[in-house]
Amino acid sequence: MPSRTLALTCSALALTAALTAAPTLRAQAVYTAEKGANIFVFGGYNYVKPDFGPDSYHNNGVMFGADYTRYFGWRIAPSIELRYQTSSGQVVKESTISGGLKFGADFHQRYHPYVDFLAGLGTLHYVVPPVPGYPDDHALAYTFGGGLDIDVYNNFALKLDVQSQSWNLGENLTIKPQGGDFTLSPFVATIGVTYRIPFHNEVGSTIHRPREERAPRREAAPPPPPPNAPPPPAVEQAPPAPAPAETAPATPPPADTAPPASTPPPQ
Repeated sequence: MPSRTLALTCSALALTAALTAAPTLRAQAVYTAEKGANIFVFGGYNYVKPDFGPDSYHNNGVMFGADYTRYFGWRIAPSIELRYQTSSGQVVKESTISGGLKFGADFHQRYHPYVDFLAGLGTLHYVVPPVPGYPDDHALAYTFGGGLDIDVYNNFALKLDVQSQSWNLGENLTIKPQGGDFTLSPFVATIGVTYRIPFHNEVGSTIHRPREERAPRREAAPPPPPPNAPPPPAVEQAPPAPAPAETAPATPPPADTAPPASTPPPQ
């Protein structure tokens, strides 16, 4: 089960990266609290180990899907995800259509690790039927894995994704004559592109936002008055108060003078 071990390891790394981003996420809590939701679409090339036939065989295929992400101001943002994956090779063709939950986070604004848990319908088509008139099998397929979206330009991000699937096709004596359930554990690795659908009423969130949208918001200037609008009425101002009259400085009282000296009478 090397493919399943690899998928589990990658999922654990993605979850660890999301949880260790706590300081960054706390700093962004105000932004994500103001944000409502986002819709992402994605697709890419698949490298698939079908777990059927020789170990050296692999399939090539494509994957595409979409997810709806809702923000509640938490460290982890939950999403509802739908995806379709198909691949073909020398022995079998495998395809799944599934949906489920995805949990993602921001890490230093540009990096977005996530984990997902999906369930859906798996179809196994035999290139060479094991018996005539037996072209394919169907099963309930569970998918779990994780990945990383890396912002590249505006609303576009590079997508790196790994998934491990678990199929149980039930008892099948044609494929497994010794008895027991016929099970498969395909491994899927994807490299592709994620695109965030922009909305004009967005505010706040830094998750998958282009760099220019992450700048602090500025208060909008008031709209200019219409061209034919009358000028605003003049505001009457009260006349200035008169300046106080200047007063002469008080004259000090004359100093006391001694009486004139008396002259002696003539002899």
